[in-house]
Amino acid sequence: MGCNSSHQESSANSGNRSSLLTPATVTSTDTHSAKSERRVQFNKEVQIVRSPANVSSVRFSIPGTPSPEVEDVRRPYPPQKKRRDLIPDSSVFKKIDENALKAPNYKEPTVLKLAQYLRRECSSDLEKIRAFYIWITNNVHYDTESHFSGRSRPVDALTVMKCKVSVCEGYANLFAELCNCSNIHAKIIPGFAKGFGHTPAKRFNYRGSINHTWNAVYVDDEWHFMECTWGAGYIDKNRRFVWRYNENYFLPDPETMIFTHFPYFDPEVDESKLWQLLPKSIDLKTFNLNIKPTNKSLEWGIEYESHKSAVIDCAKELVVKFKTDLVKLCDTSVYLMDIDGNMLQHHAIVLNGPYDNAFKAIIRPPKVGGYSVKLFATTSPDNKVLSLINEYFVRCREIVRRLDPYPEYYGYYGPVHGYLDFGISRGADIRPFYEVHDGFIDLIIPVDYDVDVTARLTYSHGELPNMDDFVMIQAIPKSMVVNVKFPKSGYYKLTLSFKNEKGNYREAINCLINCVNPSKPCYPYPKTLRHARELKCHLIQPLSQILPCNKNITIKITCENMIAVMVRKHKFKRIGKKYWDFTFETPNMGERIVIYGLDEEEHRMPLYEFITA
Repeated sequence: MGCNSSHQESSANSGNRSSLLTPATVTSTDTHSAKSERRVQFNKEVQIVRSPANVSSVRFSIPGTPSPEVEDVRRPYPPQKKRRDLIPDSSVFKKIDENALKAPNYKEPTVLKLAQYLRRECSSDLEKIRAFYIWITNNVHYDTESHFSGRSRPVDALTVMKCKVSVCEGYANLFAELCNCSNIHAKIIPGFAKGFGHTPAKRFNYRGSINHTWNAVYVDDEWHFMECTWGAGYIDKNRRFVWRYNENYFLPDPETMIFTHFPYFDPEVDESKLWQLLPKSIDLKTFNLNIKPTNKSLEWGIEYESHKSAVIDCAKELVVKFKTDLVKLCDTSVYLMDIDGNMLQHHAIVLNGPYDNAFKAIIRPPKVGGYSVKLFATTSPDNKVLSLINEYFVRCREIVRRLDPYPEYYGYYGPVHGYLDFGISRGADIRPFYEVHDGFIDLIIPVDYDVDVTARLTYSHGELPNMDDFVMIQAIPKSMVVNVKFPKSGYYKLTLSFKNEKGNYREAINCLINCVNPSKPCYPYPKTLRHARELKCHLIQPLSQILPCNKNITIKITCENMIAVMVRKHKFKRIGKKYWDFTFETPNMGERIVIYGLDEEEHRMPLYEFITA
């Protein structure tokens, strides 16, 4: 009996409960008797070790190895050290791993001989169990034939070592015996696991058959989990085993393990809960509802702060929060699908701030009913293929009235990974989301040096004519100003692309903006010409390309790099070092107006262009 892989495992019955209690398997603790018996079979020899009630583990007496004079008892308590405390960097095991991977092909010797070889380079119990994990996960092939047919092969440690094929029990038995041969406490833990083919609709119960077996090992004075089966690989959609070594299942933290593994020593429910190794245990109902993070989610240390249940009931809007302190997520995405599999990308977004690795997925279903929500991410800035990290089933009972769609977008809103490389100053207040009530917004973004920027404005209800004319970018000393107008209410996506060293424009910032009240009337901004950006001019007034004809209009500009301004052959001197404030009369309707800047040699440099109406 067994199952394989954290995201592709089967929860179907592939054996019966009694198979866990064969003489070839270290039996679970018997809490009924003060003199309970434990049987261990090694090479057809059986020794009986008697232990008092509620003993959680003993160091077994094994033929050919020294037996401790005093029975050693280790109660299960939550570990104080996390995996990252024990293993800051897996490269520390390089020598141990290399030795384990080049172990001779053991066909005849005992498990003891293998244990002696694997631990020859080891100086601690941690290094020994590392060697055992590496050898098992790289040598034992998962037995998919037995798993799916229900016809079991022997799963004792010696057979597994020689044949190098087994289900989960064999993996656990072999690891336990390698530990026992090395005087390391190890426990075999039966229970329920969310393996191949598991869905949130699958519900485990105490009357059903357990479907998985794994280990706990006592190392560095604490109990920690060991999952050799899932560390070896996974079962693909064609029901074939795929070798895929997984570092995450070497001493996984209990807080992570409980999402997919639920210990159950039938019929001891309360005693079984101790082997969750959690400060506060959960019940089987909670386990059934819990999310099932993927391997990538575990590898990247993603924490799901808001929703740990895979099935969510929501009204109007759902906000799922997730973060990681272990890696930098370069891109994330959320997919919303109805029960027919139709993508509804106008109703789901992801927001991220610039200085943390915390994200918010916001989902607003368009109708009452059931939906699938999938979260994706990548840690590579160049990888356009994102990996699935988690999935929820959402039941929406109420929707938002007058629901405005979001722009169709598959990334996250906020500064992109590496945005500081474009010259944006550290500490710049760049938000992923803005809400405006007066039809415009002015964003000031500090920069460390001169930048070349383009902007694109996208409306959620489709393209509007000349949308980019409603964005104006102005360069001022140590900052850039982005002025945006909104001709209609609804959601907009503002994308700012910066020119890199290679001369290419790359997206650096994506912002979602909700315009509650549009600007009325809403005219495009004046055309900003090249010299205005080069001279770092800042046009304060007027901010409309359309000017009324035959009217007195006030012009306000700041600039440190010119000495005068000219409009329609009239020169205007600055006030102080950099400020102009003057009035001129506009010409007849339909005429073009250009504001020029003058240098000391009175060269005319076109800055802004208007038209009268």
